Amino acid sequence: MKNGEIIELKYSGGWLGIWYRKNPREEFIRLTEETLNRKIPLFNVLVEKERQKRAEAFLKNCEVKWSGKINNLNTVKAPTDDFEMLKMGAQLFFEMSELFENHGAGYQLVAMCLTSARCESLQEYLQDFHPVLFVRTCAEETVDIVTSWIHLIEPRQHWKKKGKRRPKVYRTPVLDYRKPSIVGRNLLDFNSATVKLKKAKKVHTPIPYDDVLIAVVGADVKQIHELQPYAESAGLILVNSAKAGYEGTCLSDRYLAAVDDELFCQIQEHSLAMASVFYEWRCDEGDENEWADQIVKKAKASFGKPDSRYRSVVFDPAKLQNAVFWKFCDPFLPLLWIGDG
Repeated sequence: MKNGEIIELKYSGGWLGIWYRKNPREEFIRLTEETLNRKIPLFNVLVEKERQKRAEAFLKNCEVKWSGKINNLNTVKAPTDDFEMLKMGAQLFFEMSELFENHGAGYQLVAMCLTSARCESLQEYLQDFHPVLFVRTCAEETVDIVTSWIHLIEPRQHWKKKGKRRPKVYRTPVLDYRKPSIVGRNLLDFNSATVKLKKAKKVHTPIPYDDVLIAVVGADVKQIHELQPYAESAGLILVNSAKAGYEGTCLSDRYLAAVDDELFCQIQEHSLAMASVFYEWRCDEGDENEWADQIVKKAKASFGKPDSRYRSVVFDPAKLQNAVFWKFCDPFLPLLWIGDG
């Protein structure tokens, strides 16, 4: 007799999750180590290799009710390939530095954006690297500008593929927890892949934010911790949210005052150009590993040669992050001359 029924879902070549139920009258639940402890005798006292063997044998004797996958998600549905538009988008990225009276704040946002799109490559050479920017503001206008800008460069939120093996995906780059709710808000309200089965049964799961810039507004420690496993390779702008152990530069109202409304209108007007050039930057087919290695080396070298009396050197996470930010602008510059031959 079969052990039960399972649903399998893969994402970008790896496992996203397995869901299990003993019989059709039950609801599917995510298969965890705790579930396997209940289903497999003495599972929790076995060594890892034996646990893996027993788990595989258990799953092999389950009926696969549904199996599917999600490929990497394109956050721009129809990016333009017009040279002049791409050049304009690249120029607007750098003009973002002038959006606020303090130009350093604008540069921080641009650098966060560019870095987040290559986050996985950088983490190959800087394992603890995680681009994080804190925004502390009492001005609702500032929150709206930051979140609107992210929506402009990461515009796509819905993916629906034809076919039974393609789940429906909703994933927004702005997670706003401020909306009042009796039951509270969780990650599935902003990020959910939905597998629909017969008889109106559904399974929901969050999917990773890979090489994406996201803004989290008004989140507490619990909500940030829920997001963490799915944002390990994403850039985070935490707006009036808990730190939850993250380190990074903090921008307050002192740095975010006096917005250039005319420039922001231009950014909104040419949002497709900005989103497309950001797409080009993320999907560039060059040797990412080679230049990521060079950027990390240059960022560390910018601190100068350490005193030979010290056996090891540990870099301050926030300062090293900023050093990587500024080195990241150099490889982006060629996009300003797209189409110039």
